[in-house]
Amino acid sequence: MAIDGSDVSSFDVQTDGCHMLADVKVSTSAEILAQNTLNSLGAKKIDSFKGELILSPGAVSELLLETITHSINSDSVQKKTSGFQGKIEKIVSSTHLTIEDDPTDAKSLAAASFDREGVPHTRTKIIDSGVLKSFLYNTYTAAKDHVESTGNAAGGPNSPPVVSSTNLVISPGSSNLGTLIAEVNRGIVLNRFSGNVNPISGEFSGVVKGGHYILNGKIIFPVKEVMIAGNVFDALANITGISRERRCFSDSVLPHIRIENIAFIGQ
Repeated sequence: MAIDGSDVSSFDVQTDGCHMLADVKVSTSAEILAQNTLNSLGAKKIDSFKGELILSPGAVSELLLETITHSINSDSVQKKTSGFQGKIEKIVSSTHLTIEDDPTDAKSLAAASFDREGVPHTRTKIIDSGVLKSFLYNTYTAAKDHVESTGNAAGGPNSPPVVSSTNLVISPGSSNLGTLIAEVNRGIVLNRFSGNVNPISGEFSGVVKGGHYILNGKIIFPVKEVMIAGNVFDALANITGISRERRCFSDSVLPHIRIENIAFIGQ
């Protein structure tokens, strides 16, 4: 965190990874960390309002990914706890959203040739322009649905294989982050989400961390003591933009995502 007298910023954490020692660049993560914490100094309270939310790639992981991965898991579908049950070839999100599971990209930190059961990994299109295309399967859940395994068996040697995503990739959008911000009348950029998400119902509530207030297309100041609440499935339907910029994590490649009709609760 950054400290300026009695002013203490929101804390931040940065991680990165690569396959080759020559590609390690600690300074990049350090610079992002410094920028995020310094930019959080001088945070102000705001009144409650409804507007647009721009999630950082990290916040996309914290707020949206758990519900998405639970909903596309064939085991969840077969146990009737998935919000996407019975929705193959149906619209489950805004047309801006396209997601695939791709462990075949050698640059990915999750790259691998085969899954826990030895089934070759392949690219699996999950959501295509808002339309649900596939669930993720291991051989057991695939046999129950009379389909082929998607190569998504995971787990260790001391337990039966489970179903898991490997490298979830959200396709980039057509706008950069600056354009996404410039198109917002009133909203908040959220760097981190600290709260609870129910992956079955999609309900979430929590605190905005490292957030910045947007007014008439410009970032005005950092915010504090602001909460958000809503539903992930509603949020997916209300996506209004996705950035070209993306960030690689250990299990995903994620962009900035803009969502409308979010309730912000100020103090």
